[in-house]
Amino acid sequence: MVLDLAPLPPVSVIPWKVEEVFLNLLSNAIEAMPGGGEIRIESRALKDALRIEIADNGPGIAETDLPYVIDPFFTTKEIGQGTGLGLSICFGIMKMHGGSLEVHSHQGQGTKVSLFFPTGEEADVQNSDC
Repeated sequence: MVLDLAPLPPVSVIPWKVEEVFLNLLSNAIEAMPGGGEIRIESRALKDALRIEIADNGPGIAETDLPYVIDPFFTTKEIGQGTGLGLSICFGIMKMHGGSLEVHSHQGQGTKVSLFFPTGEEADVQNSDC
């Protein structure tokens, strides 16, 4: 695992929800590389947000599947190996925090998920049934 973590401004989050996002994304990265590989976690402060990227050098996601990866129940795993809810849940948690999630991938070149958390006055967590 490679960490490239910059100092970050404070953000308003529900810690256990954000932990769920990180666990889902790291689990996906590990499962994508059963023979081993590299996971890179990077953080950067932007103008009005902070960005955290989790990238792996696994097989990547097929271009035809990429538009659907955050859809509930979409999975490329074998039956019984996954529910297809992980990225959908992550997307919902990020939206609840006023942030966003982007997935970038190329087959054979790995996958990168970028998380954007708002900073400043817009950083309040939206009221939600958690």
